[in-house]
Amino acid sequence: MRTLDIVAVAEGRTASEVFPIISDFEQYQKQCDAVRSVIFTEKTKDRSVSKWEVNFRQGIMRWTEVDVFDVDKLAIHFEQIEGDAKYFSGTWELSDTNAGCQIRFVASFDMGVPSISDIIEPIAERALEENVESILRGLLGGRVEFVSRPRSQCLSS
Repeated sequence: MRTLDIVAVAEGRTASEVFPIISDFEQYQKQCDAVRSVIFTEKTKDRSVSKWEVNFRQGIMRWTEVDVFDVDKLAIHFEQIEGDAKYFSGTWELSDTNAGCQIRFVASFDMGVPSISDIIEPIAERALEENVESILRGLLGGRVEFVSRPRSQCLSS
């Protein structure tokens, strides 16, 4: 299992201003080249179930996830319930800094192919990193600075 950790800052914006933008998954497909579609099968203020299709190298990756929105903590937790990966789960966490809104995206994943995990998981990690960058730039414009590039960790499953 690998963990990807990305930190970015939306300059001149507050976490409470950015949270509704990050939480609005329906806008992802309109604003980001990486996201092909997001379809909700359930949706309330605090929770949703969403089906995703995103570009994955020369193909498409698909999954369904449960999303939990914690407005008080300005965090979103997601967990795949079915899909192309064996395991995919993570969080978006927002906080205020002097420079603007800090956005932290952390995700753990396992592509489920042990015999070639050393080959496929770095590719998946790079694609996920590119997709997160595309999402943030698409949603927030050019005023996003990536402060911490991914430092993947391989964890024993």
